[in-house]
Amino acid sequence: MRKFISALLISALIVLPSCGNSGESGSLAPESPAPQESAAAEETPTPEPAEEPTSTPEPTPEPSVGKLVKMTAYGPYDEIIYWHDFAYGPDGKMESVTSYSADGAETGRVDYSYDEEGNALVGYRSSEVVPHWDSDGNIESPAADPTVGEVKIVSYGLSSGGKGYYDDGSLQYENLYDDDGKLTRWNSYYKSGGLLEYILFEYDAQGRKLRENYYTAEDVLRQVTDFEYSDHKTVETTTVYSSNDGSERVTRQVETEFGDNDKIARRATTAYEGGYNTENGWLEFSRYTEETYNSDGQIILRDNIEIKNEDRFLFERQEYTYE
Repeated sequence: MRKFISALLISALIVLPSCGNSGESGSLAPESPAPQESAAAEETPTPEPAEEPTSTPEPTPEPSVGKLVKMTAYGPYDEIIYWHDFAYGPDGKMESVTSYSADGAETGRVDYSYDEEGNALVGYRSSEVVPHWDSDGNIESPAADPTVGEVKIVSYGLSSGGKGYYDDGSLQYENLYDDDGKLTRWNSYYKSGGLLEYILFEYDAQGRKLRENYYTAEDVLRQVTDFEYSDHKTVETTTVYSSNDGSERVTRQVETEFGDNDKIARRATTAYEGGYNTENGWLEFSRYTEETYNSDGQIILRDNIEIKNEDRFLFERQEYTYE
């Protein structure tokens, strides 16, 4: 049973921060959607959209105030389970990120490079912490797993003028804008040239994003993210549509609160995973992430929590250090 639970939990979403960025974040398709990895050389049928990836690429932190120099992750018993060190070049751009296990052993390193326009050509992914329980129902420390928090390279390819390119120069993605400069459509392509998927964007009269509509190359609507606004708060709700029976379910909700300076002050993300049957009945569970920001809009704390029915389990806390 525990292996089954772990397999389900691996699909939970980790929303990673854009440090020092006061714009919208947490969306599956940001204003400049992240290019996909160039793994497929041949066209294949468009797969089911991955509702909750195991990890997502970290954006390049270029904070407007202080530079992110370290992220330390703690487990459910306040023990260090891994940390990341960030290094910068003379120009202030990130030069590398290195991951370390609980015992201080280096587990991974990503060296950054940039194109002539200063755009990062690489990013990194970090393996996530997945909660486990022992036979007595106590949550276990992830520190015993040396791969937890390990960073790996993500290649973005060259980008210019709202377009991204594969290593061979073929088009990977492109942003399309209206006459007012608002992003209206994002196209993603296979390396062989065919359309993979696309996103259409809708806005209100104030120019605020209202909806992101995700389509397959065959024009099948697979996912929608709606945006609601109130004083100092934005709520994003993502709904996925099944191609099998036409059903729909909310898979994620993000609440972002802004301070008086319009910088992010708090963000909470809930990834709804569903549930499964146990000897004691149906067990509902979801992944919840609470993020706290400083007055400059830089993330300083992230709590990763699992909710089972009404019980909350803090299984990872990330603390961010700036200089």
